[in-house]
Amino acid sequence: MLIACPASGKTELCRENAARFGTVYSLDRARAQLGLHVHDHAVSVAAVAAVHAEIDESLADGVDVTLDATSTVAEHRARWLGLARQHGARPIALVLRADLDLDLVLRRNAARTRPVPADVVERMWHEVQQLTVPVLLGEGFTEVTELDAFGHPLR
Repeated sequence: MLIACPASGKTELCRENAARFGTVYSLDRARAQLGLHVHDHAVSVAAVAAVHAEIDESLADGVDVTLDATSTVAEHRARWLGLARQHGARPIALVLRADLDLDLVLRRNAARTRPVPADVVERMWHEVQQLTVPVLLGEGFTEVTELDAFGHPLR
């Protein structure tokens, strides 16, 4: 599961690491398919349900999966962790935050065709900065890897 704010490079990281990330499921992609565009939050509930069903099926088939979503809220992470537990999967958190300066993220976001409101990006950026490895392990992740902006582990 990726954990990062909008415009941090999650989707690009998934593209560049497709071979090692397994099947990638994206909430943005599901929103775009079910709604008007990737930021159509009117279809978020349906998008989460669709991705949940797809991941459920993949895990049942023994397929490795990666969730391309912000995952900054513990309650949201708990949904996916529960699904992993149901299938005996090993949940790993990939946290993008190390060298992602808030100004850089805000500039990336502003350059998007459909930017996320800046206050939302800033709030989520701070949520990610406040997460710690012990907290994520306590939630049920079996491994937490902090990545730099290029997808390289920090340690």
